[in-house]
Amino acid sequence: MKPRRERLLRWSRIMAVATGAAIPLPTVWPTLTLSLCLLFWLAAHDWSEAGPVLRGNPVVQLALALYLLFLLGALLGDAPLARGWDMLGKYRKLLYIPLLAIVLRDEAWRRRALDAFLYALLLTLTASWARYLGLLPPGPPGQEYTVFKSSVTQGILMAFGVYLLLWKGRFEPARRWLWWPLALLAAGDVLINPGRTGYLLLALLVPLFLFQQWRLRGLIAGLLLCTAGATLAWHGSEVFRARMQQLAHNLPGLGDCASTASSQLRLQYDRHALAMIAARPLGFGTGAFRDAYRRWTAGDGCPATDNPHNQYLLTAIQIGLPGLVLWIALLFAMWHLRRRLDPPYRALAGAFVLSLALASLANSMLLDFTEGHWLAFFSALLYAPLGEARA
Repeated sequence: MKPRRERLLRWSRIMAVATGAAIPLPTVWPTLTLSLCLLFWLAAHDWSEAGPVLRGNPVVQLALALYLLFLLGALLGDAPLARGWDMLGKYRKLLYIPLLAIVLRDEAWRRRALDAFLYALLLTLTASWARYLGLLPPGPPGQEYTVFKSSVTQGILMAFGVYLLLWKGRFEPARRWLWWPLALLAAGDVLINPGRTGYLLLALLVPLFLFQQWRLRGLIAGLLLCTAGATLAWHGSEVFRARMQQLAHNLPGLGDCASTASSQLRLQYDRHALAMIAARPLGFGTGAFRDAYRRWTAGDGCPATDNPHNQYLLTAIQIGLPGLVLWIALLFAMWHLRRRLDPPYRALAGAFVLSLALASLANSMLLDFTEGHWLAFFSALLYAPLGEARA
């Protein structure tokens, strides 16, 4: 039975690696690879390995606690049980964190999974530039140069990919000649696409990388580099210039219910969401946001939505301030616990947590499919060693 068990565990790890490659690719692929990863792991009866991870990994524990709170919100909240259960299914990404943390305990497999994500992202980068250069047909209006994902999602992943390529060059100096030029191309790809969250993450991660390298001098150099890059993008990228002009044009009267601009809509959502949280600090229930928001905004002329595009607010509206505290605790724990990781992963974990915290201000990262899988994958990959160390 031992060789059979080892084969099943190996296939479970292969599927975990494949999940890294699937995240930037078409939507159905991560669901398939993670389902197979779970099936192979269950068939291997790897229960003894799960205990140390579940007992000794605070990231896993907080993810499970947050999922249980969403489960209670589905059972006890205002939403019909079917809708609450459907929404709970979208938060299953939190359950992938313990699964992947168990499967990816070994350093060699974590490195393979990380490389798989990066190589799939480079495939996206190649296809995106091919569209920009006219070598491939463009996408639909507003998504001309995106591949597989929306412009917002591609911007988030690609901006993180910029840091990842810079990080690879730092810790693999023999291949720096490859990784750093690719990082420059990835940064350019962020700026030729309209996802403004990607712009923000790029402006965060480049100075962060240089700060990690050279502290204050690196931070100053990073800020100057971002300023120069934004200037070049303003003159060289029609998409970037149009998005910035649109933002500047919409600044007066932000939050006006008569506007349909995305930046103003988001402030409408924020304003109403904060009032809803104040009225119901324990939340409306998992899956109850859509109906609660419509009731709250009825008669004021503001458009309805089922997504406030802010993970902090969406969490608090559904499962209340206790859920918000747990979500922030998860982010804080990952930030604090990065110190226990090996130096290369420590730097990468810092970039991941800051990216997640910033992106969650403008996106529902747990709710969105690709962003949620990215969150689960890197939360497990980076922090899997914690359980083993505690044990």
